[in-house]
Amino acid sequence: MLANGSIQGTAITYGGDAPSRLLLYSEYNFIRAEAALRFGAPGDAETFFREGIRASMSSAGTTPAAITAYLAANGTLAGTQAARLEQIINQKYIANFGVVMENWTDWRRTGYPNIKPIPTPVAVWNGVPRSLFYPFNEVSSNPNIKQKATLLERVFWDTRP
Repeated sequence: MLANGSIQGTAITYGGDAPSRLLLYSEYNFIRAEAALRFGAPGDAETFFREGIRASMSSAGTTPAAITAYLAANGTLAGTQAARLEQIINQKYIANFGVVMENWTDWRRTGYPNIKPIPTPVAVWNGVPRSLFYPFNEVSSNPNIKQKATLLERVFWDTRP
């Protein structure tokens, strides 16, 4: 039995006892900031960036005075487009603490935040995993899938170094 659901056979059902956050307001703003910066989507990247920080800090219970001080020190996008993208993704990383896959996907997509693998012999893999293994039922029912040999194999869209 799970705290917020139950296990029935191989399926986990959600009981609705706790929130299931699919997209946080802070994350929404960081996505909009990136879209405005990189693709010219409507809106101002810095405005969305600042609102993402404000939403993240507010949801963490930070005082308005502390939020204002943090924004004064860190709320301005500066430098090259790559430097501004790094600022956005780094703040999104902070805001998404506890969101399981989003930060890892952002890193594979953009290279930010600048994470480093744990060196061997401590780590199981000598690198940051680039993909996950396919589940057995997917491999056994889809003849077009070849199981990955290691977690270091990349998905098709992960082309950055």
